[in-house]
Amino acid sequence: MAQLINCGYVTGFTVQRADDGIDIIPVRPAVTMDGVAFMMENSMMAKARKFLESIGDIKSVIPGL
Repeated sequence: MAQLINCGYVTGFTVQRADDGIDIIPVRPAVTMDGVAFMMENSMMAKARKFLESIGDIKSVIPGL
């Protein structure tokens, strides 16, 4: 998750360093347009997209779909 945030694929998370690692706190999570492009081009992410579509309203979280 931290890599997705650092690469600019998702927004709306607060990242806090902790003694035992990193805490990632969702505030208003959303996928960026770069994240959408990555999801469409990457086969593992395409599988994740299909899974998310099967469990709920992905369009409210991922713009452009």
